[in-house]
Amino acid sequence: MLPGTRSTRQPSNPRAFPEDPMEPREPDLGPVEDSATDLPPPHRPDDTAGGVENTWGAEPYVLSTRRPRLPRRSGPVVAGAVALVMAFGGGIALGRSDLLPSSDRPAQFATLNEAYRDLQDRYVDPKALDPQTLTYGAIRGLVDSVGDTGHTTFLSPKELAAQKSSLSGSVTGIGVRLSVVGGISVIQSVIPQGPASKAGLRSGDTIVAVDGTLLAGKNIDDISSLIRGQPGTTVHIRVGRAGVQAPLDFTITRAKVDVPAVSWAMVPGTTVADIFLEEFSQGATDQLKQAIDSARQAGAVALILDLRQNPGGLADEAVGVTSQFLKAGAVYQERDRTGKTTTVDVRSGGIAPDTKLAVLVDNGTASSSEIVAGALQDAQRATIVGEGTFGTGTVLQEVDLSDGSALLIGVVEWLTRDGRQIWHAGISPDKEVALSASGRLVVPDELANLGWSGIQTSDAQLAATVRALGQGG
Repeated sequence: MLPGTRSTRQPSNPRAFPEDPMEPREPDLGPVEDSATDLPPPHRPDDTAGGVENTWGAEPYVLSTRRPRLPRRSGPVVAGAVALVMAFGGGIALGRSDLLPSSDRPAQFATLNEAYRDLQDRYVDPKALDPQTLTYGAIRGLVDSVGDTGHTTFLSPKELAAQKSSLSGSVTGIGVRLSVVGGISVIQSVIPQGPASKAGLRSGDTIVAVDGTLLAGKNIDDISSLIRGQPGTTVHIRVGRAGVQAPLDFTITRAKVDVPAVSWAMVPGTTVADIFLEEFSQGATDQLKQAIDSARQAGAVALILDLRQNPGGLADEAVGVTSQFLKAGAVYQERDRTGKTTTVDVRSGGIAPDTKLAVLVDNGTASSSEIVAGALQDAQRATIVGEGTFGTGTVLQEVDLSDGSALLIGVVEWLTRDGRQIWHAGISPDKEVALSASGRLVVPDELANLGWSGIQTSDAQLAATVRALGQGG
């Protein structure tokens, strides 16, 4: 409802939705002039219940391909309007948008109200008709119908809090990065000085059970819900460890964990540094620069920028990362709904514009990470190795809703440096390599223990990228 606009809605059927999905709840001040749909008033769930584990303890938003990161910077909800933030994965520009009055909504929305009444009248289990569940389901249906899969989205208050926590560079959990391989939960790496590290968990351990619940066959969402929780609470973890016959039991106190965006290690037997960029959270560019400096001191003459399963993040960090490898020119372009195009340029002062470089991608490489891969490919600055990327091509505008949830709406399409469209298409690698059926993504913490032969066996993509740089044999 616009400020000062008189409501045109009054109660009719007691089972009709008492609140409109497009406006704050208001008293009824006038007669019904149309049959625009109302939605039930959502109650605000407990934002803090369960905590956030994220990728360092099981990513709670993984889909068949990992969902692109949909970050936010919260803006206040104003009477009759909402604060907006333009983002790929972070704030670029502030704006405002008024809510639509009822008269501007399609008449077809009345069907939604009709369906709601029919469910209330006929469904066999009335207890299942939870107003919040129905409201959020209706919103998700609206959002999903536009076809911007994985990007334009609706986030509940808890999901929104998880995004904010992740992009700040810290999460609440035990501090491990997990993957599920063949139905088995494997610890890929452990954050130094985090709760899991202090308790004695190691990279390569397999988590057998959490608080007595066996994990065999569970997906990453299920595992996440078991591991995450409030800071200061404990979780009991049973693991299997290579070379140890009996399972090992650990009691770990959950805590806030600072998660590095970047990790790196030398590939054994080479002068190649493998730099793994987890996501484009705050400080990612500075961490990358530190990693490059350290790698050079260790003798690196070539770099791998591993963006596999990187769901994106702050667009500002994507520009900063790209600018370390390019001297000038565009990073990406934006095109709005009128066709107007603007360019975002490279920043000066990059520290590795001439260092030999390869970029590793897969179908979980999305959003801001596609910006980086696309720019480096267009500039012929790096060889892109791996699989086609996710194909997120929209700039997001965040709309904070009255109950603490939010819509993230694609309002601008982004194009690569040379104007290529990535939306629904993705980045095609220069050298296509898939993981073997038994293969997995190997992270830097594992390289020294695996050795070159183990890398070739476990991670064909990483091995191929090393060879693309002329090393590894």
